[in-house]
Amino acid sequence: MNDSDPEDGPFSTLYGEWFAGPSDARDPRIAAQLASSYRKAWQDDVGYDRENILHFLHFHREAAGADLIVEGLKSSDRRLAGEAAVITSVSHRRVFEVGPGLRRAYRDLVRRFPENDTVRPRDLYGHEPDDVDDSDTRPFLNLHEDWRVDEHPFDPTITQRLVDTYRSAWAAGDGIERAFVLHFLLTNKRPTDPAHKVDGTDLVIEGLSSEDARLGPTAAFAVWCMTKDGVDFGPGLREILVAHRARFGRRYGPSLYVLQDLDDQAKAQSDATQA
Repeated sequence: MNDSDPEDGPFSTLYGEWFAGPSDARDPRIAAQLASSYRKAWQDDVGYDRENILHFLHFHREAAGADLIVEGLKSSDRRLAGEAAVITSVSHRRVFEVGPGLRRAYRDLVRRFPENDTVRPRDLYGHEPDDVDDSDTRPFLNLHEDWRVDEHPFDPTITQRLVDTYRSAWAAGDGIERAFVLHFLLTNKRPTDPAHKVDGTDLVIEGLSSEDARLGPTAAFAVWCMTKDGVDFGPGLREILVAHRARFGRRYGPSLYVLQDLDDQAKAQSDATQA
């Protein structure tokens, strides 16, 4: 899974030229070229062009291309789908309406690449009658979906059900179900009711050590967030992170950020000892 970077396509090269300047001084002639060519560039699918098309749609407020954001969410390419998720999080109802099919596309996305749930807009949670019902195979994910929906955010009754079942869901679930256990641990780190506080650091380490590519990115993100909050995973964390990066490569940035933080801490301790 250690993919080499694809070369920039023609759209990316032109986009880079346009984006490099100050936002209030970007060349309108280049913007016009980008606006007239992004659909063909999407079809050609060269290098990073599709990712940069999504960025252009956001920064140029190109509402006419919002359907491509939904197409990006549907992609089987993890990198492209992740970019579409980020663009959705910053564009949806802020820059423009992304359009029909968004909620369903995002719902399906997190069942392929669950790390993208971390940036899912709150109004894209929940169930609708025509959704495929996978509650039998992924009961925890669906309960988490109910918990995060706008109509009753962090309902205490649902919180208790998640608290009661997160370990059994981990034991019985696949990589997707387990990733949503980690999402719950992150979101529930400061519950309103102290009785709902749980400790799942052992599950985070188990997820980080997993070979499951569906679980690995969410586990890396969880470690990063928890270490930022002061959680101590012990002296073996560095070795686990290095092994994780060897399995999944540099595309999963949070593991690199934690390693950098560990390096900074070690240097600070060394400097303090020598002082």
